[in-house]
Amino acid sequence: MLQKHNNRDMSFKKVIKIKILVSVFIILVGLKCLLLVLLNQVGDLQSLTSKFGIDLVNFNFMQGFYAGFGFMLIAVGVAMIARNAELLKKPEKFKKAEIDYLDERNQLIRSVTVNTTSCIFIVALAFAIVISGMFNSIVFVALIGTFFMYLLILFTSYLIIKVKY
Repeated sequence: MLQKHNNRDMSFKKVIKIKILVSVFIILVGLKCLLLVLLNQVGDLQSLTSKFGIDLVNFNFMQGFYAGFGFMLIAVGVAMIARNAELLKKPEKFKKAEIDYLDERNQLIRSVTVNTTSCIFIVALAFAIVISGMFNSIVFVALIGTFFMYLLILFTSYLIIKVKY
């Protein structure tokens, strides 16, 4: 066995159902993005948010991003739900997907991919922090916060997985 644990602890059907729940969450985030744009079009979102102490800077510029990002999230969520629902309805596709999911070689490939991407991300982020510190302190602080949040999530997930397996 290539890993200390395998994914047979959880049935593949349960994995598919969890993916569908995640897809619903992705759709809800997309709807929230679109709702922000609609609220700004219909009413005065600035005055509504200012009651909560939130100042929307450059929101008129960001409306296009929020609209496009919201539509994209909804499309991705719907596509994921359709794909996973099809797996639950068609036994032959379900069996093939289950075999691919539980295959140790595929598990190793996924694990190495995540590890490699994580290392590249950390190095690129560290480089961006050094460069941004020379030009813009706000970007520098945002990148430092992103870096430490990423490390916190990485360390927390490592501890949880170490205890679980």
